[in-house]
Amino acid sequence: MSGKTMSNWETALRRDGEGELADKVHTEKSEDMIRLQQSGLPQFDYLEIPYADFTENNRQLIEFISKYIQQGKGFCIRALPTEEGRKRELTREPTKGYLNYESMENFLEKVIRGDENLWTIGLSDWEPNEYGGIIVIKNFSARGEITRELDRLTAGKENPLAGFKFDGEFGRAKWYIEKEESAKEELWRAFQIVRTNPNTNRKGYFEFVVTEKGGEIKFLDYKINEAYLNLI
Repeated sequence: MSGKTMSNWETALRRDGEGELADKVHTEKSEDMIRLQQSGLPQFDYLEIPYADFTENNRQLIEFISKYIQQGKGFCIRALPTEEGRKRELTREPTKGYLNYESMENFLEKVIRGDENLWTIGLSDWEPNEYGGIIVIKNFSARGEITRELDRLTAGKENPLAGFKFDGEFGRAKWYIEKEESAKEELWRAFQIVRTNPNTNRKGYFEFVVTEKGGEIKFLDYKINEAYLNLI
């Protein structure tokens, strides 16, 4: 689980004329988020709208933002390329923090630069995280890693604090990294949530965080693309 993100790999492959291979690593963020929502896993709220609808006149958007500002939460906002945007080699652009409407609008204007038909916007509530991790399950095998920063883990820029492999229906976990006991405990707790969920216990690639306040586990992504499952 090292190196650049899959999104970056996909763009580089298409640039090099490897469209067939790029298709194998491609996933639709909208489909991934629908799958996550339907799984019943603990997660942040999520709203996806066309960029053209990101206005102060959009009641659904303003109510979403106001609700979580009142709760003292921040936001993660993502500019997501449309199919045409991907053809032009655009990649996902996220930012997160204690943002208001104006700061989100400024971020999007810098990313989109007037090409509004090339982008969709994904928005979720956000809290500072203590840990971030990845779990991959395929049939009865699994693998998990956890560190402080999920983004750095998925980009291969930070080494895990704990990591395990799990082989066989009645097998036991083999911990190949055990640098921090509390990180190990949180990774195992997240794995048990996925493993016992009837909608997710056979296969999937999952990203999760442990919130700094309250120690809640929140899942951010759920993919079933074979390229991700082969990370096991």
